[in-house]
Amino acid sequence: MLRPSVVEALALPPGPELLTTLTTLAAEDLSARERTEVVVAWRSMTALCEAGRLDAIAALDRSIPHPVDRAASLRPAAEQISTALALAPTTASRTVSLARRLDRDLPTVADALADGLLDLAHARLVAAITRDITDPATTATLETLAVRHAPSSTVATLRRILETEAQRLLPGWAARRAARGRAERSVVLSPSPVPGCRRIIADLPALEAAAVWLGLNRLASSALAGGVDADGHPETRTHAQLRADVLTVLLTGTDVGAPPAPPTAQEGPSPTGTNPAPGVRGVALPPRERFTALAEVQVVVAADTLLGQSDLPAHVPGIGPLDAGEARTLATDARWRRLLVDPPSGTLLDRGTTVYRPPGRLRQHVLARDGTCVFPTCSEPATLTQVDHTLNFAEIGADGQVGTTSAHNTGALCPRHHDAKTDLGWQLAQPTPGRFTWTSPTGTVHRCAPTPVLTGWAQHRPDRHGGALAERDVTRDSEGADRVA
Repeated sequence: MLRPSVVEALALPPGPELLTTLTTLAAEDLSARERTEVVVAWRSMTALCEAGRLDAIAALDRSIPHPVDRAASLRPAAEQISTALALAPTTASRTVSLARRLDRDLPTVADALADGLLDLAHARLVAAITRDITDPATTATLETLAVRHAPSSTVATLRRILETEAQRLLPGWAARRAARGRAERSVVLSPSPVPGCRRIIADLPALEAAAVWLGLNRLASSALAGGVDADGHPETRTHAQLRADVLTVLLTGTDVGAPPAPPTAQEGPSPTGTNPAPGVRGVALPPRERFTALAEVQVVVAADTLLGQSDLPAHVPGIGPLDAGEARTLATDARWRRLLVDPPSGTLLDRGTTVYRPPGRLRQHVLARDGTCVFPTCSEPATLTQVDHTLNFAEIGADGQVGTTSAHNTGALCPRHHDAKTDLGWQLAQPTPGRFTWTSPTGTVHRCAPTPVLTGWAQHRPDRHGGALAERDVTRDSEGADRVA
């Protein structure tokens, strides 16, 4: 329940009055739906505070003395806030850089941050994407687009929107940016919040990163499905643990570790009252020549892009846009599938069946259509999800419709959001194929429009090609089998 008085109180712009209202509401008896709106209002207040902090840092940057030969240096202000805020030096420099960009180059984003229309993560994203854009008009267009989409977009979704628009406005921008990024690729070891662990952070070119991630996930899933580890012991590891172990085995060629010895009589049981969990005994890997099939990556590209008649970017479902030039280069070694789409929207056509388990072609269709998990804020690639019945198979819905195994009653759901639908009270409907409506347990409604299989299609709509697309698999198995990622 959302009372009008609460709605009116939370509609205040970020500032002292809203802060007073939020403090007062904290002591009131609110419904779960109303408390959700309170959380949203606090986000706006947080954005205002971040805007004020960055504005103060920008003012410090302008006022603090700079050496004549280092007028553009971030260091004078960075060293000042590093000590004042106990920030690592590199973090301090990045913060000063962001403050300077918002102050000098991104006034629309700076104002939107102060108004609570976007948050700090969105602002950082816009600053990063526009860093190498020298055309003020293009930067202003991207700012406006970011402010319009940020309130309802995750950072990953907004990144895809802005990168696609930047590629449309500036042919060649993505290729130059990708080349610079490839030159900066690296792997670093850093502290981890997980006790006893260290974190490996890899910055890889987009397609290679997607292939690595998909390969690790498929090997982990295969191990779970097998039920036993490489030594024949019952498999007790989680999917996340298996991903970590697969990576270790691939790089070191050795088992991650032997089982821990049972506690001695002097040691007693573990602090939790149970013996430690069984140690990792190894990961069963396929022959090396079969591994590439596990890392198959889908790339969707318009036919006229391949022919050189358009620079509409290609798209890696769940990852983002890919420069047209790079897509054409990759096309020299590919297996192709023809996708026919609805020309106005770019969404796929329907296919149905009367059996419970989605057959291969229907599964391919749904995964290609949805691209990612269909939960509003999830960007898990559809190839790592389940094809779920929106209305349970053979169940009769409130409108009298029967749940069938068809494109208009199935969608890609990752395990987490399948659980939200099954056990956590979230309701899912699919009014038309690929268009999903989620209703939260508190009554909030989230509508998800059909996802074009190729980002930017609405602005392109190549009528002369009849909406034909080609879908490329970057890798294939050693036998050349036609596989779906």
